[in-house]
Amino acid sequence: LHTKKGVRSVIEKHLQPKVGHLQLKQVSRQVLDEVLFWPLQQHLKPSTTRLVFQVLKRVFKMAKGVGLITENPMANISFKEIVTTPVKAKTAKLTVIDLPKIFVQIRQSSNTVKMLTLLMLLFGTRIGETSQAKWSDFDRRNNRWRIPAEHTKTGQAHRIPLTPFFWKLVQQYKQSLPTKLQRSEWLFPSKSDFNNAIKGQYASQQVSKLAKGQWSAHDLRKLARTAWLELGIDYMIGEFLLNHQLRQVDQAYIQTFADVKCQEAINTWHNYLLGHGLAEF
Repeated sequence: LHTKKGVRSVIEKHLQPKVGHLQLKQVSRQVLDEVLFWPLQQHLKPSTTRLVFQVLKRVFKMAKGVGLITENPMANISFKEIVTTPVKAKTAKLTVIDLPKIFVQIRQSSNTVKMLTLLMLLFGTRIGETSQAKWSDFDRRNNRWRIPAEHTKTGQAHRIPLTPFFWKLVQQYKQSLPTKLQRSEWLFPSKSDFNNAIKGQYASQQVSKLAKGQWSAHDLRKLARTAWLELGIDYMIGEFLLNHQLRQVDQAYIQTFADVKCQEAINTWHNYLLGHGLAEF
């Protein structure tokens, strides 16, 4: 659902102080509103309050799932019932107009950060999915990047079509690594322990450092999503490529032609990038 650090912060700063003393039978919409959500709304943005709500709801759902509780008091409570102020969408920090600037910044970074950043731009992947990539995840025969379920936010395995440019880029990247790191199973091994990948938090910090704090790893993902729409890529194909949680009816719709359409979409996006600065890599 969220990063471990973010969830821990929500629990320690908000949930434990405000509802940690409640007994399970005391938990209700009215009580939660009085002791938690109404006070939070007085000094936090609606988006932050929503994060607290999501974490708490997830905690109760997981507790019910593993049998720690028999009734989930938040099962039928929605965020809109608690907070009526709409959550404003964040303004995009990057657009395709920024691509030349982005490529200049990427070229000035180390080979590892360069590859990490380019992967997220090329495929719209999340920082955690990207930083945990293994060489074995890239299936040359079927031309697919297979991301295992344990590395995805949705908890479901994901596959992304690849392009000839990607294969050239990744081969060039591997050859640039010291021999010891080339033997690691990870694309981005930790320099202190090449048997493990770099941490997602460290990867995020490196991308932020590259961008001089002007944009984040997630902004690259948002840029890809917006550009796909502008390039005429089908909305549902874009959702599938981003591995967003789809409704069952949408999943059935997608499965009928996903592979071909996703390959076409990635080809279109990579060709666009190659025409706007990517070819220099």
